Amino acid sequence: GLWQESIASNLVSAASAHKNNAPGNELHAKDYLIYAYLQGGQDREAKRALEAPPAGRPDDPQYMNWLYAMGTSPARYAVERHAWSEAAALTVPPNTFPGGRWAWTEANLYFARALGASHTGQLEAAQKDLVQLTSLRDTLIQNNVTYWADQVDIQRESTTAWITLAEGKGEEALRQMRSAAEHEDKTDKNNVTPGVIVPARELLGEMLLELKQPAQAMVEFEATLRTAPNRFNALSGAARAAKLSGDNEKAKTYYARLL
Repeated sequence: GLWQESIASNLVSAASAHKNNAPGNELHAKDYLIYAYLQGGQDREAKRALEAPPAGRPDDPQYMNWLYAMGTSPARYAVERHAWSEAAALTVPPNTFPGGRWAWTEANLYFARALGASHTGQLEAAQKDLVQLTSLRDTLIQNNVTYWADQVDIQRESTTAWITLAEGKGEEALRQMRSAAEHEDKTDKNNVTPGVIVPARELLGEMLLELKQPAQAMVEFEATLRTAPNRFNALSGAARAAKLSGDNEKAKTYYARLL
């Protein structure tokens, strides 16, 4: 939640990595930069950090970081801004991701695309991306990469819930989304990531708002903020949920924190 401190340290880190021809470390720092910029509403700065990524090298000791950031940063930029049409239109760059035990590094692109498609009524496209997520999860299981298989499975569960909601099955969608949130609560954050693309419990809060259950939504946004302090969308969601619930004092508190 210390966004300005994160920005300052990762600007230095990215510059040092660039100077020393370390593309994995450079993109790793830039992914943290993009995450922090977006939490402060600094979208233009985030976009600049996203542009012109350095070419990766399989011999780079931080090649994994490069792969992760190549898949995650554009997905993060679209989803954090709730730019759903933009998310749905994300492309998977050819000849970039090696698959196999690295299959998790491209999953965030498919997850973002599926969220974007389900939010914009493109259910056939969302289903195709869900199939890709399932395939990536299965590949990781086959390669005994259990942690990342679990993370992709949470994305698969969240995607399923939003497709179900788009099909008009609100109660079933909530049950599925709550299950994904509980699944994520049982896992830890890997140190390659500044955070997931979007916390499952935050997605649950957004779903509850869409289904006009603001009091319950506020509970989920507040739970998100306990584990991911000062997230822009969780603060915004909590403020909106408080306002819609009639708790104007709490709404003022959250809006003040957001500003």
